[in-house]
Amino acid sequence: MVDALEEAVQRYQAIVTRGGWQMDSGRMRPSLLKGDGRGGFTDVTAAAGLAQADYPSQASAWADYDLDGDLDLYIGNEQGNDNRPYPSQLFRNNGDGTFTDVAEAAGVKNDRMTKSVAWGGGYVDAVVVDPRGKFVVAGGTNGAVRFFGPDGVERGGGRAGTPVRAIAFSPTEPVVFVAGRREGSSPIYVAIEVPSGKQRWRSDMLPFSSSDAMAVSADGKLVAFADHEAIYFVEAATGRVTAKLPTKAAGAASELTFSPDRKTLYADDGRTVLAWDISFIR
Repeated sequence: MVDALEEAVQRYQAIVTRGGWQMDSGRMRPSLLKGDGRGGFTDVTAAAGLAQADYPSQASAWADYDLDGDLDLYIGNEQGNDNRPYPSQLFRNNGDGTFTDVAEAAGVKNDRMTKSVAWGGGYVDAVVVDPRGKFVVAGGTNGAVRFFGPDGVERGGGRAGTPVRAIAFSPTEPVVFVAGRREGSSPIYVAIEVPSGKQRWRSDMLPFSSSDAMAVSADGKLVAFADHEAIYFVEAATGRVTAKLPTKAAGAASELTFSPDRKTLYADDGRTVLAWDISFIR
C-alpha cells in the first residue's frame, strides 16, 4: 500500500471538495489536481471522470479498497435544501488516470448527510487469488476476511476473529483456509466458504502455535501448517490433524508448497528449500 500512496502523491497531489454546509447553493464539483513534480498543478477532474456530479461536500479519503495497487477515492456528500441527502461516491481507480463511481454496486452510497470520511478495517496482511479467477480474498489485522470480484467490488466476507496471518484457497472448491494469531494468544484456524462467509470448521485447539506458512494440496484434501517445531497436516473437510513432521527446520518456513501428486512437500526458509516425502499420508 505504501507504493500506491507514494505514486498517488506524485501524480495526484490534492482532491478539493466544495460546498460544505451550503446545501443546494453548495452544489459544486470537486477538483482533482495533478502535480507536475515542479510545484505546479493541472486540473484533471473532467478527464479523470470526477466531474459528473456536483454535490455539496467537505469529506473525502483515499484508500486502495480493492487491493489492486491503485488508490481509490470515497467522497461523502451532504444534503439539499429539503434535507434530502445526496448519495456518497466511491470512485474506483481504473489504473489509467480515470475513475468509476461504484458506490451503488458496492453498497456504500450511504444516502444520508455525511460530514467526515475515514477508511478503517485494519491493515491487510494476507491476500490470495481464487485459482478459478472469480475472487480475490484479503484478510487483515481486524480479523475480517473479505471477498472481491474481478471488478474490485466486494462480494461478501467472513470472520476469523483474530488478526489474519495467512490465507490459502482450495484448488478444487470455493473455500479458503485462514490462519490467525494475536500476540500472546493461541492461534485460530478457520475454513470459510466463498462467497457466503459460512465457516465450515473452526479450531483453536490444534497443537501448533504459529501460523505464518500454509499450503493446500492440489487435490484439495490436505492443508499443511508450519510452526516452530513441526509441519502439521490437516484434513481440509473437517480440520482434523492427520499427520505431523517433527522438525525444528519447519519453524523458519516462510512458504510451503505441495507437489502436484501430493507426494512431496517443499518448505522454504528463505535460504534453503527442503523437500519432505509425504507419500505415507492418505
